[in-house]
Amino acid sequence: AKRVEAQIALLPLLSRRFEVTRFTLVEPTITLETDAAGRGNWEFSTSPAPSAQAGAQPATAGAAIGVGNLEIQRGTLTYRNGASGKVTVAAIDRFSLRARDLASPAAVDFRGTVDDVPVALEGELGPPSQWLAQQWPYPLALKGEVDGQKLRMTTKLAKSGTTTTLDDLALDYGPIAAKGRVQ
Repeated sequence: AKRVEAQIALLPLLSRRFEVTRFTLVEPTITLETDAAGRGNWEFSTSPAPSAQAGAQPATAGAAIGVGNLEIQRGTLTYRNGASGKVTVAAIDRFSLRARDLASPAAVDFRGTVDDVPVALEGELGPPSQWLAQQWPYPLALKGEVDGQKLRMTTKLAKSGTTTTLDDLALDYGPIAAKGRVQ
């Protein structure tokens, strides 16, 4: 990233909680990829460390850190699917994710392109804690424009193994209207 900005709440530090109220990345280059088995480079091992297996107390650092608003300005995100070799590139003019806390719904806003297709979307997602814990179904409600066509979509996302399902899908995209389930 060309620049990283963070705003930290001071009062929670007294109770050993590190709260980042705003985190901004300016001109980052983000690379996400999966291996042939579908495991992402953003996924970390969930098996306990050897010290935890030997009876030591597990670390609870995740509970001691909180991030509020996330913003990306003028960045690039590249995603490579390790099984197919397909590469998707997103040029991010602006992305923001705002939630009162991890248990509250999150407001999302994206402006940019995905594989050179202009995208401008805003909407509401389920709570970040639900996504992080992979508790399905996960609600999504988005509206905006994709490639100059109006888009409105609500659904409940679910994932099981390598299968992703969109339940209770209601989609309006330009002249197309669809309802149902996609797997």
